[in-house]
Amino acid sequence: MTTSLAQFQATTRQLWQAWQAKTITSDLIFEMVMQNPTLCTELVQRALPELEVGPLHLVNPQQDVHSALLARAVRYDIYAQDAAGRTFVLEMQVKDERDLAERIRYYQGMMDQLLLRSGDSYRQLATFPTYVIFFCQFDYYGRGWARYRFEDREITDPLMTAHNGQHSVIFNAKASD
Repeated sequence: MTTSLAQFQATTRQLWQAWQAKTITSDLIFEMVMQNPTLCTELVQRALPELEVGPLHLVNPQQDVHSALLARAVRYDIYAQDAAGRTFVLEMQVKDERDLAERIRYYQGMMDQLLLRSGDSYRQLATFPTYVIFFCQFDYYGRGWARYRFEDREITDPLMTAHNGQHSVIFNAKASD
């Protein structure tokens, strides 16, 4: 009995130490923190200071989106919407798989599937801007910047945007600033 009690205490101590060592980069911690609409709203507001983000009324952790039978599904870390009709996907990315740009492209398309129903006009997407936000433990673009922001722009005249409502933001946690 003493041995099993000692084993239990040792296991409990190990689990407690492992729990204490977790940070926001852990899927579990990120999900737990971001499920709180107030905290999630605060993070989105800080990530997108140019917007006035209202309270998020829908915050879904591990949101699954399926498409065609054989198409690849996605699971967003956090899927959230605000009262203005904007949709936000928040992702914590610890490992650099060198496919971030392609993932963002795919995520944006899958987000639109949740916004339009059969028979809806494509013009309705104009009322539903989408934002994919990645928090990375690496500098994907290698410029040392803390934040990279993208939206579709015309090649010859970069001041002209496509106005398609798709935005992506990538944070580099390793940036010095």
